[in-house]
Amino acid sequence: MSRLARANATIVETARRLDDRRVAVWAVAVVAYGVGDLATTWYGLRTGAAREVGPLAAPLLAGSGLAGMVALKVASLVLIYAVWRATPRPVRVGSPLALVACGVAVTAWNLAMLS
Repeated sequence: MSRLARANATIVETARRLDDRRVAVWAVAVVAYGVGDLATTWYGLRTGAAREVGPLAAPLLAGSGLAGMVALKVASLVLIYAVWRATPRPVRVGSPLALVACGVAVTAWNLAMLS
């Protein structure tokens, strides 16, 4: 088996294992992306230590406050969930993993800006 074929087999096997744990992967995605980003952004806004600059979030925040931010998070989670449902196994695990990566990065950025 070639190196490329072994690497591909490893990736597919890892994706299968993660797909088998999809509830846990989705829970981490919701916590990291949904709760982490929302909580750190809201805290920064409430303390005056930050401002929202997102092209979708800023107008929603200005017009609807926290409810607008929550609605945007829920809508984005529903959209990614729909993509996940439409994608075949095992590669569909990439959808919640992308949310985990984005959520961790944005939450870390927010925390760095708040310190």
